[in-house]
Order: sequence, then structure tokens, then C-alpha cells
Amino acid sequence: MQTILCFGDSNTWGYDPIDGSRYDFATRWPGALQKNLGSDNYRIIEEGLNGRTTAHNEIERPIRSGLEILPVLLEAHRPLDWVIIMLGTNDLKTHFNSSAEQIAANVGLLCDGVLQSEYLAAHRPQLLVCAPTSANEASQKLPEWFVGASQTARDLPELIEREARNRGVHFLNVARLLDHDFQDSLHWNSVQHLTVSKAIASVITG
Repeated sequence: MQTILCFGDSNTWGYDPIDGSRYDFATRWPGALQKNLGSDNYRIIEEGLNGRTTAHNEIERPIRSGLEILPVLLEAHRPLDWVIIMLGTNDLKTHFNSSAEQIAANVGLLCDGVLQSEYLAAHRPQLLVCAPTSANEASQKLPEWFVGASQTARDLPELIEREARNRGVHFLNVARLLDHDFQDSLHWNSVQHLTVSKAIASVITG
């Protein structure tokens, strides 16, 4: 049985852009991934959180930094066979004032957290880094704190891929998989969740 940790933000959590509820397990991409891989040989652990960033916390939303919480999750869920990281969208918020280079570098630090974790030393998992989708600035529903995000996000997949390549880990450009036609400018519909799950399953089964 292979154990897979899915570490991400609201799209990993399964935020439904229609009403703000949560998609059921089978619909959100980690659950769809479980179905694609089968439950006989794989076990999915969901660790998605609304507002999660690579490294930032907000006063009104504490404990959102991936760098702070990831070591705890690695210890809690070990042993692990795969870790999937998909973060960076929330870092595009204008008040964080983060460049694409800074966001990608933080993703690299998350990778290092997995590759160097003492809790995983006895059984080092494979690591898949996903370039996340960004905000759709064509949407009138885009929150003001994401305005200008597309400019920062443009180079993010390439920079994240470089961080992954430098560490010899798997990479998937999720941003290229989807058309970014999001209901609320940020969150995926059920078909998009399924598309992502199938692409990730292909990487895992290789």
C-alpha cells in the first residue's frame, strides 16, 4: 500500500466556487485521484486548506504558511511514498508583494523540507511539485487583492519547474492543463478537478 500526501490550498481542499461549500470526496482532485489509482494499492491523505500559501500568514487567517505546517504533517503522516505539493496561488495576493522568483524559491524550500526531513529519512518518498493555476483577471468576480496577479504568475510555472529540476523531483504544470475559465476567477469546477487528478495519476503510475 502506497501512501500519498496531497498538500495544497483551497483547490486541494475542494472549494466549490458556486456556493463556497466543499465538493464531496469523489469530486475533489485527491478523491478523484484515489479512484483513478484504486484503493487496493494506494491511500490518499488530503491536506488542503483555504488560503494556504508557501510561506505567508495573515492576521485574520493564521497558520496558513506551508513552510511552517509541512514539517508537522510529514511527522504526523509518515511513512509516506509520495508527497504532492501544489501551492503558490495565494502568494499572488497583492498585499504579500511577492515576486514570481520569491514564490518559486519558497516552493523550493518546501521541496527541501520533504527531501531533508528527519522523519522521512528511513523511507524517503517521491516528490511531485505542481505549478498551480492563477487568478483569472478576465473575471469580474476577481477579488481586488488578486488584481495584477497574472503578471506575476506568468513566469511562475517555469520558475517552479526549475526548482523541481534542480532537486531531481517530478514536476507537473497544472496551470497549463486548465483553461482558467473559473466560475469565481480562482476555483475549479468538477471537470477541472477530474482533469488534474488524471494527470497526477499518470505521473504516479509512470
